[in-house]
Amino acid sequence: MQQAFVLADNLFQFDPTINPQSTPAQNAQAIGTQTKSVLGSCGTVTVSGTTVSINFGAAPGCMLAGGINVSGSVQATVTSSGATTTIALTLTNLMIDGRSLSGTLSFATTNGTTFQTSVNLTSSSGTLSGMVTITGAPQSFTMSGNVSYTQTDATLTITLTNVVFTQGACYPSGGSVTVLKGKVSEVITFSATTPTTGKVTVSIGKLSYPSTLPSYGKCPPASG
Repeated sequence: MQQAFVLADNLFQFDPTINPQSTPAQNAQAIGTQTKSVLGSCGTVTVSGTTVSINFGAAPGCMLAGGINVSGSVQATVTSSGATTTIALTLTNLMIDGRSLSGTLSFATTNGTTFQTSVNLTSSSGTLSGMVTITGAPQSFTMSGNVSYTQTDATLTITLTNVVFTQGACYPSGGSVTVLKGKVSEVITFSATTPTTGKVTVSIGKLSYPSTLPSYGKCPPASG
């Protein structure tokens, strides 16, 4: 989910590319301009009315801001209703740092910096669905909300509380994630040093202990 949101932040910066006072076509043009600035000569970006089609090409595709590699394609469709502008992303054969992702993300905003986000994603390991509020800031964004993660043998309920992600970092730098599996609740707390050390604090009931986050993409487990 973090990787999907980083992708979205590349296409339309959460602080802000989207202006709810503009028309859907104008916001589509803004997404196209922002995406082209990130991709440079890699991939293709086509704007047609209120739709932006982005093709990152075959693997390894393109490297985006934040150091993630993306291949496959994304279509962004912009609509408006009253004061709300919505950007719907459809992911097709997408690979982000070697992990497959398909499905949809829908970002609704009235101010261009706070987005009510509907998540419906499928990866090789399971499906993820729910609602997350994303608040943009210069070079970072904060996530809060609830999602359900369904695997072959279990369904996890995940609550994000003020999880801060800074552009270019491997891991969050603040907030916490609560994972409920059955009757067991596990709280993972990030700190300002997590992006460089990979270290978090895990709490189960009254027990708390340090742990190292798993590797992904170019982000290996930290040492020391």
